[in-house]
Amino acid sequence: MSYREKVGWAGFVTWLLVWGFYFVMLGRTLASGGSQADLFTQVGIACTFLSVLPIAWLQWRAPKRELAEADERERMIEMRSAQIAYRAAITLIVMAAAVALLAQRALTGISLAEPGHWIFNAVLLLVVLAELARWATQITLFRRGGL
Repeated sequence: MSYREKVGWAGFVTWLLVWGFYFVMLGRTLASGGSQADLFTQVGIACTFLSVLPIAWLQWRAPKRELAEADERERMIEMRSAQIAYRAAITLIVMAAAVALLAQRALTGISLAEPGHWIFNAVLLLVVLAELARWATQITLFRRGGL
């Protein structure tokens, strides 16, 4: 497995676990009628830190030859996965905006569900899903041997 594929796997698994935990906890809190906005700010900061650690560790441990400039195949895989992630992000942002507009009245009265928190968490979810799509595409293209 190449170094860049390892980075793809590390990023995909880490983001899936860390941000999956965040959104499960957010969903449970909203479902129970909780209003712990300050707690979720702190949890979000911790999740951001935890999502960066594995990739930083891989780069720190990687031999210099692995960190060399990417070859043509690796650049094409990176470019293709970024294109797919961009398209996924745009589609999901439009969907989140529509849901936020439709659900705004139903969600008032719960501090975590105020429009500002709702939109922030929706956008955060879209960023996470777009990154997962990018890493999943990289992994798939590395496995298939390229484009």
